Amino acid sequence: MSDRQPVASSKSGYHRVIAIQRADTMAKAAYQLAQKVAGRDRWLSSQLSRAAISAPLNIVEGHSRGTTRDFLRFLETALSSIAEVEYLLEFLAEAGLITQSDRETVEPHRREAAATLTGLIKALQRKVAADQKDWRRNLISEDSETYGAKNDE
Repeated sequence: MSDRQPVASSKSGYHRVIAIQRADTMAKAAYQLAQKVAGRDRWLSSQLSRAAISAPLNIVEGHSRGTTRDFLRFLETALSSIAEVEYLLEFLAEAGLITQSDRETVEPHRREAAATLTGLIKALQRKVAADQKDWRRNLISEDSETYGAKNDE
């Protein structure tokens, strides 16, 4: 008998980001839907799955980068992936590869993920704009007085 006790896991880090939770829900719903596309069009379902999982993966990767600027860049990529999911859902439904009802099982999750992510991006952009040390390059002046350089004229 082992005296090891199971380690209690508490969700921390990126797990607490609501945008990741919404993107994860969307990705799982899109993955389930993608399984319905068969035959020669299977590559489209693969594209849907890749786009859907790309959103939460980019949020996770950006969160781990350690700077707000990097995080924002990855959040914008995640938002682009959500837009790709939107188009793929439209295309698959219009091509008759999924039903409108199938599309409507994923679409609310996609909209929620996009709205939450957009809100996070805007909030971080405001934060960055207020904290010029993190964002603005114009804090570094390149005139000769800053560097103590002498002009040889």
